[in-house]
Amino acid sequence: MSESNICLITPDNLKHFSSFLLPGARRLMEKGEPVTALGYVDKDTACGAICGMLTGRRFKITSLYVSPEKRQDGIGGELLLMIKDLVKPFSDVITTDFTVTEEEHIWLCKMLEIYGFKRRSPVGSAVYKTTVANLLEGGLFERDFGEDLFPSFSDVDKSMLLEAEKIATERGLPIPEKGFLCPSVDMHCSTIQMRKDDLKAYVAVEENHDGSLLISGVSNCTDNPMIVMKILHDAALKASQSYPYETKVFMQAVNEESKKLIGTLDPKAEAVDVHYELI
Repeated sequence: MSESNICLITPDNLKHFSSFLLPGARRLMEKGEPVTALGYVDKDTACGAICGMLTGRRFKITSLYVSPEKRQDGIGGELLLMIKDLVKPFSDVITTDFTVTEEEHIWLCKMLEIYGFKRRSPVGSAVYKTTVANLLEGGLFERDFGEDLFPSFSDVDKSMLLEAEKIATERGLPIPEKGFLCPSVDMHCSTIQMRKDDLKAYVAVEENHDGSLLISGVSNCTDNPMIVMKILHDAALKASQSYPYETKVFMQAVNEESKKLIGTLDPKAEAVDVHYELI
């Protein structure tokens, strides 16, 4: 393979590499933001991409993906080396961070370390791992919330979910990256409370490719702090009906309040996000 297989991704050829970029990265490029992105082509077929943004003298890799069948061909390494050379005159450090939720993330960790990246302690928000069994044994089930459950996403009209998504977006609340109706959202476990067309509370649960679960959005728009416990209780109960007890569940702590909440759900929850730097 030669460097000629690597090209700069531009708005003109973005469609050929869009499946190799995270949705957030694609949106930034479509909006014309200063994203640096490279794609890899083998025999006229796109098979990988890397992109990132420069902030001051720090370049952050926000997306790196290679087709699974091509991961033994050194494509990820070539993309890393090329983008390193490209941004070297403008940056003092290259960083990337992500959550180890699936097997492909373990592959990414190994590759980064091969090419000189050092693992550091994560900064900012953290992602924690627990299991369905631990949620059933934790603080959610120390209270009696009664037998009536909040509706699942599958119990409400599609138009109501779209309206809830619109309200959540306008309020800056966390939702799944591709919205409430994306295929990865478990419509049974995900739970919502709407009242008179107003969003009161929700928990969005996504199923990862490896069968693990990700709580990708939780919010309580009421003045009652017990609502968030009730809606998480209902989601956990529904998950126990659909998934084995040993199923891994990932949750993100974005502030001290959410970190405290995770501690209530499972005091033994383990932080699993990683941060890498190349100086």
